Amino acid sequence: MSETKNKVDMIVISGPSGVGKSSIIKGVLKRCPRASLLVSATTRKPRPGEKDGINYYFISEDEFKEKIKSGEIPEYRFTPETKNYYGTYLPDLRKKIEENKIPIADVDIVGAKFFKENFNPLLIFIMPPTEEALISRIQKRNDNMSKEELEERLKIAKREIKEDSKFYDYKIVNEEGKLQESIEQALNVMQSHRVFCESD
Repeated sequence: MSETKNKVDMIVISGPSGVGKSSIIKGVLKRCPRASLLVSATTRKPRPGEKDGINYYFISEDEFKEKIKSGEIPEYRFTPETKNYYGTYLPDLRKKIEENKIPIADVDIVGAKFFKENFNPLLIFIMPPTEEALISRIQKRNDNMSKEELEERLKIAKREIKEDSKFYDYKIVNEEGKLQESIEQALNVMQSHRVFCESD
């Protein structure tokens, strides 16, 4: 799909739940005027203050499934707890590339593999400093989480760190209290691949 396979055309930033990747992405977006977060599509209803095309593309389940068939939503996931679909919205990615933006996708390994096969992404995986630190972060974010839910989250996180991370070009360890350093590392990696934050 990408016409310039020799040039990075987007950034993928992944990592287990609770690792701090959302904070790193926000920091990169703040420091990099050309960067733009890839907006996903979802079947869930907008929450107060959310705007279509800014937070998500809010569409019906029927429309979501039609867009899967047409290829506009090439990869997606279903959350059984809420019975909602979430997926990559390809028109948003193409629009950003056409506008000379740097699209940043916050996706898991399935999304990362799709982008690797069809575009020329720079893949960055965010790691926790220790397993204990990750447990602490997950618990802080989810005070009411049961022991079983925590164990399941940790099981998924361990698999992502041990197996999925091998697929990525770079790993950044997000140390406790060193968020700005992690953001700086991400920006340096981008610059090393000639992904510049100012217009060419």
